[in-house]
Amino acid sequence: MYRKEYTVTVMGAAGVGKTSFISQFISGIFPHEDDPTMDLSNRKLCLVDDERVLFDILNTASMEECSAMLEVCMERCEVMIIIYSITNRESFLHVSTFGHNLLQLKKKDYFPMLVVGTRSDEHHEREVSTEEGMAFASQNRCGFLEASTKSNHNIEKAFYDIAHEIRQYSRDHPPLPHRMPFCGICNSDRGSYGIVDEKDLSDFDGPHITYAQKTL
Repeated sequence: MYRKEYTVTVMGAAGVGKTSFISQFISGIFPHEDDPTMDLSNRKLCLVDDERVLFDILNTASMEECSAMLEVCMERCEVMIIIYSITNRESFLHVSTFGHNLLQLKKKDYFPMLVVGTRSDEHHEREVSTEEGMAFASQNRCGFLEASTKSNHNIEKAFYDIAHEIRQYSRDHPPLPHRMPFCGICNSDRGSYGIVDEKDLSDFDGPHITYAQKTL
């Protein structure tokens, strides 16, 4: 039995709720103000369709002015979540820039991405319609949903969706075989990159993400 480790980069304009989005998923807590001490990398082990998945989530909230660090996060990721606020049209206009930069950096014409419109509970202040978000995602072959970090609406589903995005991408673009080097210290083969022997996780009692949707 193995678990998959997925590296997820969360991008978006300043103030759209990236830290709140991650915090709600990791701990189920909605912070009333951004925590500048939140770790760059945040990890959570879940069950997705009865498969153990470790999400390694890279938070770019403190990097808006540091292009070099943003590039590092984009280079590391296997999927990117691009967040905008439905109450801020300017943040929506930044979405295409983040997506374009990722494709350029990866040197690909397609890469797994999920576009998330946050603050879906603030209907009275909406500046970006659901239809606009859906149209953008369709044109750019991205997943899409709207979510509320305050009410925890669709936060878990976002990570369920990206797990499926990565699985589909991996099937369509199988990687070349790659092995970690032989370890001269412990005298053992360290196994395939990105796959961890989890015999010690047989008693896993963490969160189980499952939805009544067809398993990809």
